[in-house]
Amino acid sequence: MPWTEEQKREYRAQHRDELVQLQREWVINNQEHVKKQRRDWYIKNKERQDARNRENYHMNKEKRLKQTAAYEKAHPEQRKRSARKYGLKRVGFNHTTNKPRGILCRHCNIGIGLLSENVETLASAIGYLERWK
Repeated sequence: MPWTEEQKREYRAQHRDELVQLQREWVINNQEHVKKQRRDWYIKNKERQDARNRENYHMNKEKRLKQTAAYEKAHPEQRKRSARKYGLKRVGFNHTTNKPRGILCRHCNIGIGLLSENVETLASAIGYLERWK
């Protein structure tokens, strides 16, 4: 007798880690098949994918304009200081209020984002770096 949808869901929930590992192994062992599937999907959904890319471009364009405006408002000393590191300037935004905070380099901006903009986590990371100088 075949399994019901409820039994399948329950089995997947109980064996999630095993199933994920099996899927990863299958993908690794079947690279050519996976590439062909992805290529076929892209060809079949090209118009949809192009529309999504255009939409993302316009969304990012709006974000770039907002960043440029915030950068222009920044104090010249802050702009000069941020240019010293890597030369890649970004405007940091508060993600709850969506207001610009200031200018920082791309690497610092990504790092702060990866640390969830949490002061305690940042302090812990600084402590770690200081301990292992």
